[in-house]
Amino acid sequence: MLDREACRRRIQRLCDLVGPGSQPDRPQAILLCRPEHLLYFANVSPLPTTLNYRAPCFLLIHATGSSTLFTDNWIGPPPDNAADEVVVTEWYNMKKPASLRAQAVAEVVAEHLERLGLRSIAGEAGAMPAPMAAKLQAFVDVNPDLLKLREIKDEDEVRAIQAAVQVAEIAQEACRQFVRPGLREIEVYAHLLERVTSGIGQPFQMLCDLASGERSTAGGGSPTDRILKKGELIILDFFPILQGYRGDIANTLAVDGCPTPAQEEAFGLVLEALQAGEQRLGAGVPVSDVFYAMDGVFRRHASKGWSLIHHGGHGLGLEHPEPPHIVPESDRKLAEGMVITLEPGLYHDSFGGVRLENDYLIAKSGFVKLSNHHLGLK
Repeated sequence: MLDREACRRRIQRLCDLVGPGSQPDRPQAILLCRPEHLLYFANVSPLPTTLNYRAPCFLLIHATGSSTLFTDNWIGPPPDNAADEVVVTEWYNMKKPASLRAQAVAEVVAEHLERLGLRSIAGEAGAMPAPMAAKLQAFVDVNPDLLKLREIKDEDEVRAIQAAVQVAEIAQEACRQFVRPGLREIEVYAHLLERVTSGIGQPFQMLCDLASGERSTAGGGSPTDRILKKGELIILDFFPILQGYRGDIANTLAVDGCPTPAQEEAFGLVLEALQAGEQRLGAGVPVSDVFYAMDGVFRRHASKGWSLIHHGGHGLGLEHPEPPHIVPESDRKLAEGMVITLEPGLYHDSFGGVRLENDYLIAKSGFVKLSNHHLGLK
């Protein structure tokens, strides 16, 4: 979980950007409802195995910087939440039929806005429920400010990302035991899910690309009932969510542990590209430079027509992918405190698909690598 005081500092930084107040040209308050931002600012993140997962919560940030959290009676006041006040709405008491859950809380928030005379609100465009929108005279989209804030990670966020990375590392290590000819992709996934859940002792969400054979050549995808075969590669790209934050690391294995010369050559080039990208990491470096450093490794083999055909990486945190996006046409620069991935890959019928990926915290000079899984075909 996040640090309560760090959440409150993030609230203050958002207020400094948005400037809520009594001036006619400024919003009177900020209202947030996306689950990612309830975690980021209020430390509210119900477990994914409960009925409260992604249940409706709203955070009203007043011009003073104080905050009010609105939930229902099934969530109640979340432990260690960072709000100054919690308003709990009765949604379902198991005596009367339940109403629409999101609407029950949204109507209470709308009444609260009306009672306080809040007619001009800053919020997340595309996420404002109708009962609240009907009470407003003016709305300011706060999404650009939220993205700007979230790019630079606080210490509690880095710890949360590291914990999610460790989940993925357990899965990567277990792959060397469970990947073998004759198993279905979904069976490998099931074994990994059991191993990781037992290892970390809590629920999490295992998002991934787990794709073998011709599916690896196409770049990846969720596990299917496809049977793993000798001579194939399998892309293992794990991006688990643990308590709201994500890790994202990848490796590629030879299914039978006996890679062909063509597969070893492709793996060596992808590893070289990853290292070339790493050498460019540091505050102030254009992200396009990082992309071209990796792409250049592939393009030196022009006779084969190889290049980096997808993004070279991306920001990491509450969503996937987050900015900055490591792409050739970006005008962004890396900044101290960003957490990013690098994930070069090569895909061809002659060998299959190879992708490698690590996670990095950008420092003033260089980087700190957050992932330490073994990269290798066997």
